[in-house]
Amino acid sequence: MSGGRRARTGLPGLNYGVTIRPKGIAISLNLGRPSRVNYDYGMSWPPRVTRGHLQNGLEGLPARMSNFQWYGRIRQWGGALIVIFGSPPTNAQLARANAELRSAQLP
Repeated sequence: MSGGRRARTGLPGLNYGVTIRPKGIAISLNLGRPSRVNYDYGMSWPPRVTRGHLQNGLEGLPARMSNFQWYGRIRQWGGALIVIFGSPPTNAQLARANAELRSAQLP
């Protein structure tokens, strides 16, 4: 794929070697039984992806790819959410990611 960056990672919910285009977004939400360790970041569902919560350089990804991570309880489940942007996101990309999270149909 022309213009895409390979994300060689073993992140849950994302295929190894998935290609994320510079304007692309990948969202991985994993639900499971909550562990005894409390990783709740104090955010309610759906979390709001903002520039202030973005990080660069998630292990296995190019440093230019921005990511958002959230861990917490969703109803009776323990949740792990990772949102990856192919490059620093625009306001439109942040809005698109937040719209996807708001529309998620959870068990």
